[in-house]
Amino acid sequence: MLVRFVQAFIAVSVALMLFQVAPKVDGLLWPVYTNVELQSTEVVENTEGFIPKTLVFFTFTFARQCTWEETHWYRGRPGTAIDVPTAWAKDPKPLLVGDHGESWRYIYMSPEDIRNNSYAESIHDCYDGWLWKTKTRWWSPTER
Repeated sequence: MLVRFVQAFIAVSVALMLFQVAPKVDGLLWPVYTNVELQSTEVVENTEGFIPKTLVFFTFTFARQCTWEETHWYRGRPGTAIDVPTAWAKDPKPLLVGDHGESWRYIYMSPEDIRNNSYAESIHDCYDGWLWKTKTRWWSPTER
């Protein structure tokens, strides 16, 4: 009886760990975005407050055809970062042009911080809701 309980506990623990780790490993080994290039940054007036607001334009290549769900931008290095507010400048998700994409976005950070002290991750559904959501870190100048 105790052996079956231990086996069940191990199986549940492994399954939970898999669903915690798998999205990041999936995005690391098979990223949704590749060849990400920061094309431009432009400081714009922030009428909502005193935090710097920068319009950024990125281009990238889609390596996989997945459904975009959300993007998060972080100030700092992975593991010690804080979430930064962003807003869409044009469309509410990345634009697809063939196998290339582009994204216009307002990020509430200075251009220097965006280039040197931030990273971004996007979450995609690559398995039609069947498995986990893939998490791709696509902008991380501190890891280049």
